[in-house]
Parts: sequence; C-alpha cells; structure tokens
Amino acid sequence: MPDISIQLDGGRLSHRPGERITGQVNWSGSAAARLELLWTTRGRGDVDTQVVAHCSWTGDVAVPQSRPFAFDLPATPWSFSGKLVTLLWRLRLVLDGGLETAADIVVSPVELPIDLHAAG
Repeated sequence: MPDISIQLDGGRLSHRPGERITGQVNWSGSAAARLELLWTTRGRGDVDTQVVAHCSWTGDVAVPQSRPFAFDLPATPWSFSGKLVTLLWRLRLVLDGGLETAADIVVSPVELPIDLHAAG
C-alpha cells in the first residue's frame, strides 16, 4: 500500500501572508506526485477553490521518495470563519494513482483565522 505524507518545517500550521512555508513530502508506491498550495471555501453557496502554487516530482515507483518544498504565501486571501462561509488554506499532495493527503494551514496577519462572527 502506498505511503503518503506532508511534513511542515517546525510543525507550524499558522503563517502570516508573504511568509515562506517549507517542508517535505514523502510517498511510496507511485512514480509521480504533485503538491498544491490552495485555498477553498466552505459553507452556503458554491464552493470556490484556487490552486495558487504547485510543485511536481517524478521518481522510481519501487523507491520511497522524499522531496523538499517551499512556497511563498500570497498577501491575500486571509483565512477566515464566518456564519455563511469559511475560507481555508491547504497543502494537498496527490499521487498519480489518485491517492491524496492534505494539511490545513492558516494564513492570517494574526496567525489565527479572522473570526467574522466577532466582527459583526
């Protein structure tokens, strides 16, 4: 069975806009992998998703793979939680056979999701 993981340097899940996020991805049992930095919405209405950056790798299917990554986070949008909609940031690692894993992160100037409930 394939093995797949995302490890963030320092284990940090909260980051400020413009920061560089680094880590490594690990997988086995697949010749290719793609790591995506994306945001997505949840809540009422349509789901919006945008991949803002990605890295792709290939390797020998018989050899476990470990590759470093680095993404510079954009200035916006920020992570937020509201009554009707929430915006989440995520790192998603997808293998060529369709197996995937994800790590949710926060992108915010206060390193916490903006709470729209408290603002209104």
